[in-house]
Amino acid sequence: MLPPAPGALGRPPATGAVSPPATEKRVEGHPPVAGFELVVANLPYVRDDEWGGLAPEIRNYEPCEALLGGPDGLVPIRSLPKAVPGVAASAIALEIGAGQADDVAKLVEAVGFGRGEVRNDLAGIERVVVGRR
Repeated sequence: MLPPAPGALGRPPATGAVSPPATEKRVEGHPPVAGFELVVANLPYVRDDEWGGLAPEIRNYEPCEALLGGPDGLVPIRSLPKAVPGVAASAIALEIGAGQADDVAKLVEAVGFGRGEVRNDLAGIERVVVGRR
């Protein structure tokens, strides 16, 4: 598991509850094969220049480190697939921002997961790229 960005965990959301740290979860009866069977990540994917345009309820309560992904929004996303080849995961799912599907699908394919399949959110926006080995 990658370490969280500083300030990304334990910060109270609008409800006042404190988020617990992310943990590794295993399904009983299905041990991972040399690591993880599935990698799921919601990494920062907002372009740096989009910060000012985010809704106040996001900008005022979310640490920028948890959202901003560099000039094109893909800096953290590029780092994860590079770390995954050594993990015997059979699938990867990455949350993405609007307009990032093609680039992320290519990254997923380049590390051996086959062509990434794009899934839309309920508003019809491309939101997740899934790759399978």
